[in-house]
Amino acid sequence: MVRIKRSQLRFKWLSACDGLTGIFHHQHFMTEAARALHALERRGGAGCLVSFDLDHFKQVNDTHGHAIGDAVLKHAVAICQAQLRRLDIFGRLGGEEFGILLVDAPCLQGSVIAGQLRAAFEASPLVLDDLVVPFSASIGLACTETVGYDLSQLCRASDAALYQAKRAGRNRVVLDGHAGDTGSLPLPLPFPHPTRHGMA
Repeated sequence: MVRIKRSQLRFKWLSACDGLTGIFHHQHFMTEAARALHALERRGGAGCLVSFDLDHFKQVNDTHGHAIGDAVLKHAVAICQAQLRRLDIFGRLGGEEFGILLVDAPCLQGSVIAGQLRAAFEASPLVLDDLVVPFSASIGLACTETVGYDLSQLCRASDAALYQAKRAGRNRVVLDGHAGDTGSLPLPLPFPHPTRHGMA
């Protein structure tokens, strides 16, 4: 019975999570995010959708190989997990692109968290033996306060902000189409280890 239960739990985990990073895969992230947004709307809460993409990731793969690229992805996920709260929802949307739904986070708080993530990426290169691989991320942010609670609309707004961040030079946060200088934001604050983004 114990073995059966373990197998069932592992199957449930595999059906919900990305095999490389251990966080929610695209479909499960969208399902959980939509459910959380619906709950937020019912009680009048606020949330922010963060979309981020690792800058020039193809160059990492081309220069160091895909194994190092995979290590960078897992390292970036670990950095996020150190910043996020238990109630936040975290998923890999595909390739080097990720999504985070910050639950019960108004726009200002979401902007601060996004800026902390950007700074943490920049300050935390992957270090493997004598190899140091720096990386950064472009981040787009959309808030329920301005966009509403519909997940598809939040995705479009955060994606548009993400691509604006890339066009503006990368390694920056753009909020709902408005670029912001997040380099002066405070360093990340400690939050409890997350449990709602697909980690076992």
